[in-house]
Amino acid sequence: MINLKDFCASYEAAPDVYSSPFSDKQYSYATDGSLLIRIPRDEAIPESAEGVNLIRNIPLPALNHLKDVIPLPEIMGAKESTCCCCGGRGRVSACPECGGEGELFLSSNYHTYDVECLSCSGAGVVPGISEECPSCLGKGFHIVNGGSCCYQFSDDRGLSLAMGLKLAKLPEVKLCKSLVNGKMFQFIFSGGCGVGMSYNF
Repeated sequence: MINLKDFCASYEAAPDVYSSPFSDKQYSYATDGSLLIRIPRDEAIPESAEGVNLIRNIPLPALNHLKDVIPLPEIMGAKESTCCCCGGRGRVSACPECGGEGELFLSSNYHTYDVECLSCSGAGVVPGISEECPSCLGKGFHIVNGGSCCYQFSDDRGLSLAMGLKLAKLPEVKLCKSLVNGKMFQFIFSGGCGVGMSYNF
């Protein structure tokens, strides 16, 4: 079963339509603002008028009619590395030692010193539950050692590595090799389809 929440925006200021899956008629959707996926309706996911307005003009592919497709390229050398700020939890709390300041202030009769807090390594936060991690934006990981492009659609447009790793969570993903309107790419996967924004390099 595909967890649509994995394809929603995780940053705190995200509009509601980007931070939660929504349904319309026979389909359920998820988007983070740059990637949109559609699956058959999940009755547990509520309808959203805002979501319906969002998807109205988006060119989602017909599942059996997408031509000129290729399997999602293997992402060589890229990997997810656990975020050291939140310890992979995606959530942090203010450091109890420095009160979230990232440094401690010490004074003697002659001088005042400010030193980096060793408990949080100067970040001001420790793994916890209070808020989204500012370092990984709640994902719990960072992408390392992989360059920036997963697939090149044209001379100046490509599929970002981060988006490629996200798409790799879907079963049997296939990309359409040509772009829609010169910017959007379409894809299908076992059980659904979607569109995404290519990036300009």
